[in-house]
Amino acid sequence: MLTSVHTLINNYTIKTVGGVLHGTSGYWLRDYCKSVGVVSPLNAELWSIWEGLNMAWTMGFPHVQVQSDCSVAIRLILDPTAASSSSGLVRRISALQNRPWSLRFLWVPRETNMVADGLSKLPSMHDFQLQILDDIPDSIRPLFIRNCDGPPYHRKC
Repeated sequence: MLTSVHTLINNYTIKTVGGVLHGTSGYWLRDYCKSVGVVSPLNAELWSIWEGLNMAWTMGFPHVQVQSDCSVAIRLILDPTAASSSSGLVRRISALQNRPWSLRFLWVPRETNMVADGLSKLPSMHDFQLQILDDIPDSIRPLFIRNCDGPPYHRKC
């Protein structure tokens, strides 16, 4: 399972994207983050999904569920005309769906995507290289444990 999110500071600022690859029972496999430059929040989300899918493919996962808290990104990817989208990232993600693996795209509320959100807030690297972490960062560990051991985090209004 791949969860992705982007850092949403404001529109068109330097964005860092991040995500988590974890098994079906919730165990941690790997996470990633990357600075993607000055992009819109939607493009940051698409970058995060693109990077996560590439990592999942490289690791040889035959079945991947992508969870994103950006409903617009999910709709664009699932659109029957995604292969001819005006967005290069949507076209790239669409092309990945033609590979011999099973992909499922699912919208999830932001409150249930807190681990990926935390990863996107790690100090960004300004060289635009993908940072792959094999261990859970200390700052993320409480969120990960909470997601595994109990109900998802819900924001109190």
